[in-house]
Amino acid sequence: MATDLGRDRVIDYQHDDFEKAAGKDDLILAVNGHVDWKILKAHLKKDGILVGVGASYLPASFLQSFFSKRVRYFSYFLKPRAAYYNEMQMLVMKKEIKPFIDKVYPITQVSQSIQYVMNEPPQGKIALRMHF
Repeated sequence: MATDLGRDRVIDYQHDDFEKAAGKDDLILAVNGHVDWKILKAHLKKDGILVGVGASYLPASFLQSFFSKRVRYFSYFLKPRAAYYNEMQMLVMKKEIKPFIDKVYPITQVSQSIQYVMNEPPQGKIALRMHF
């Protein structure tokens, strides 16, 4: 999915050894928090940027203290507010962003969907289908 978005290099923690991956990166997009912050820092160039997706439970100012002034850290997490969801919907409708659904489960299989998330970290969102 990330290569479709034009990334030069993509490391999938399920298949690639991030610690042994060669190169210094200008930007790292860390999703799901699987890799240790020290390892991420070691892979960044000076003035590199680390973006943590879904790590808003730790304030950026707190995480920034782990990094030198030569590395910038940002976290992003969509807070549950209607205005944010409306804005995201508009971006999707304009095709400015593309949502990625990993798997769809019927509402009767909620427990299976949770098991999937726990056992195989999804690449995208898990959706539950409800029939009214």
